[in-house]
Amino acid sequence: MKQNHIMKTSKSFAYFLTALCFLATLTNCNKEDDTVIDPDNNQNSNTQVSTFAGSNIGYIDDIGENAEFNYPTDIVADSQGNLYVADQYNHKIRKITPNGVVTTLAGSTDGNEDGTGVNAKFYNPSAITIDQNNNLYVADTNNNKIRKITPSGIVTTIAGSTEGYEDGTGTDAKFSSPRGIKADVQGNIFVADYYNHRIRKISPNGVVSTLAGSTPPGFADGMGEDAKFRNLGGITIDSQGNLYVSDGANHKIRKITSNGQVSTIAGSTKGYVNGAGTSAKFDRPFGITIDSQDNLYVVDNFNSKIRKVSTSGSVSTVAGATIGGTDSGAADGPVATAQFYLPTGITINNQDILYVADRANHKIRKITRE
Repeated sequence: MKQNHIMKTSKSFAYFLTALCFLATLTNCNKEDDTVIDPDNNQNSNTQVSTFAGSNIGYIDDIGENAEFNYPTDIVADSQGNLYVADQYNHKIRKITPNGVVTTLAGSTDGNEDGTGVNAKFYNPSAITIDQNNNLYVADTNNNKIRKITPSGIVTTIAGSTEGYEDGTGTDAKFSSPRGIKADVQGNIFVADYYNHRIRKISPNGVVSTLAGSTPPGFADGMGEDAKFRNLGGITIDSQGNLYVSDGANHKIRKITSNGQVSTIAGSTKGYVNGAGTSAKFDRPFGITIDSQDNLYVVDNFNSKIRKVSTSGSVSTVAGATIGGTDSGAADGPVATAQFYLPTGITINNQDILYVADRANHKIRKITRE
């Protein structure tokens, strides 16, 4: 029992070190894809970054900047404009209303318990998604499980048990530190299985299968298990049902069709370069979301930037300035001077407003056009 606790603690610390590495620069293309941002030269953009909630590291439910988070890692919006945050080191799921009121929906101390609201326990939850019925699904990373939270706050385990790799139904399946999660309109849940370097699928009946990826980790495009990833992060889905994943340690954005064909749409070696497709560079891309016109927004973690990948594959920077040689900071304001500090999560609401889980600043940031 003691040994298991030590293993969990070391895995948690390993996650902390690894997760201090994802931020994103967005790409802006032509035509309809500048709903959130202006063209590539964001120095001339009227896009603004502000702090929506959070201040210092801690745990306080309150309004706006009076609230506190402890390394918020992912974020999702519902149809009513509410936000839900995976507050990783508080082991909680927090809710933020459109007016900025922060409350705790579920979770208490670290642990592994189903239940209602604060009677439930998570262990470093790091990703969150929402389905058509406003049920939340959480990648409960250090419990190696996928949890479901109903709108009334009832928490159950839908898949996963001990750490490992195994397809199967419900708790017969095994994951290894799941870090990304996304629900589709058919009720399937897709999971970025971090240490298994695979994309897993959970059917509405709880059957877990492997869509793409294999071990050992590496980089290869191809079909299903012939493809290779290395330390996957966030997942999103376009209007055609294609998946897009942040392949963190490969510094790339990958596309997966519904039948499991994997290709690379942006990114090459580690760095920071805007450009077309594989001429662009990221440094540990992590969170990823998509707008109504299928433009991608990526948290480029180690570059502390938000990037955009247009439908044509052009990569640009939406927000996150380098000032005095420093990428990280906490400044609000125009995107030419605003800064983030190792952000990891991103979502877009039905008004095309971006929200960022600015992890190391312990804040939720908002990106809007004025």
